[in-house]
Amino acid sequence: MDNTSMAKVFIVIAYVLAAAVGTCYLAAGIFFLLNKTVPHVIEFDTWYRYWGLYGSDGLQGKRLVHSALAALGIAYLAPLVMVASSLHRRRSLHGDARWATDAEIRKADLL
Repeated sequence: MDNTSMAKVFIVIAYVLAAAVGTCYLAAGIFFLLNKTVPHVIEFDTWYRYWGLYGSDGLQGKRLVHSALAALGIAYLAPLVMVASSLHRRRSLHGDARWATDAEIRKADLL
């Protein structure tokens, strides 16, 4: 593997790890917001602890699942959509009109 491939692999692995950590915090914050409370103390395992305490409850279990899915979507799907949209070549709105050069005019026998 060349250096650019190794760098790309390293960046992807670093992003996946950082997004996993961020997802833990984000899921806990979203869970607090779904319960209409201020997220005052959020730690790495807050969502997991609340899952252990309230996961079997009907309403709170759904809120925990929805907060985890929202956090996963924000952490993983949103960046993929942004990267995919940046790689997509957009057509120009009104074409690529420009004035012809002298060589193009001579080639078309317009002069």
